[in-house]
This record gives sequence, structure tokens and C-alpha cells, in this order.
Amino acid sequence: MAFCLAGAHLSLHNLAYLLLAGSCLYVGGCYLGDAKDVAFDAKNKPTRPIPSGVLRASTVWVIGGLLMLTGLA
Repeated sequence: MAFCLAGAHLSLHNLAYLLLAGSCLYVGGCYLGDAKDVAFDAKNKPTRPIPSGVLRASTVWVIGGLLMLTGLA
């Protein structure tokens, strides 16, 4: 809505980029939040992917950071 209120030309091409950027920022934030909460999850939710060993925290940090950079680009 802010895109339209700012007077930008709304085309499907622009909308697709906007939706992709927003999705990357949201999912990247979720990844980074999970990576930051490893100590809490290890104690309270040990079946989550990072504490259970399915994913390494460093991998989640990298993926989250790349998603955030993609969303910002």
C-alpha cells in the first residue's frame, strides 16, 4: 500500500520485486532469530533444527544474512 501511496507506478514487474524483497526480509529475519535463540531452544525446545543438530547455527546465520542482503538489494 505504501508503494501506491508514494505515487510509484504499480506494474506487475514492480509488484513482483516488492513481494520478493519483502519475503526475503521476513524469512531472513526468521532465520536470524532462530540462530540467535540457540541457547534458549537448546534448553526449552531441543527438537528444533539447530539444537537437534539437523542444521548448524553458522549455516543458518549465513542463509539469514544472504536473504536479508537479497531483500535489501
